[in-house]
Amino acid sequence: MIQDRSLVVIADNSGAKIGRVFKVLGSAAKRYAEIGELVTLSVQVAEPRKGVKKKDILRGVVVRQRKAFRRKDGSYIKKGDTVVVLAGVDRGKSGKVTQVFPKTNMVLVEGTGMRKKHAKPRREGQKGQIIDKQFPIHASNVSLKK
Repeated sequence: MIQDRSLVVIADNSGAKIGRVFKVLGSAAKRYAEIGELVTLSVQVAEPRKGVKKKDILRGVVVRQRKAFRRKDGSYIKKGDTVVVLAGVDRGKSGKVTQVFPKTNMVLVEGTGMRKKHAKPRREGQKGQIIDKQFPIHASNVSLKK
C-alpha cells in the first residue's frame, strides 16, 4: 500500500530515480494506492543532464508493492510462492510465481503459459519472427503447493 509521503523508486527512463508521493488520485478520501492506481509525486533524486529535475511534479502508476495479493477465498499469493496449475493446458505443472497482477486477478508462473506470438521487424532488413512469450494465468487456476 502506497500512501502520502511514501518514498518510491521510479522505474522509467525519464531520469527520475526516487520520488515522494503527495497525493493518491481517485477520490478526496482515498488514502492508499495499490497496483494499477495513479499517484502524484515529487521527484526527490534525479539523474543529471536529463529532462526531469529535482522538485518536478509527475503522475505515476503503481506497478509493484510489498503487500501480498489477497484471493477471494482468503489465501494470499505473492511473488516467490510455489504454485500448482489446476486448469488449462499446463494442468499439473508447478513453478514459482514471478509476477502478480491484482487488478486483473492474474499471476505469471515460471515455465507455464507459453504461447507463440508474431514479432514484427524493428529495423530495415530485419525479418519478422515467431517467438515464445509467457502469458499470465488467472489466479483461480493456481493453488499454493504444500
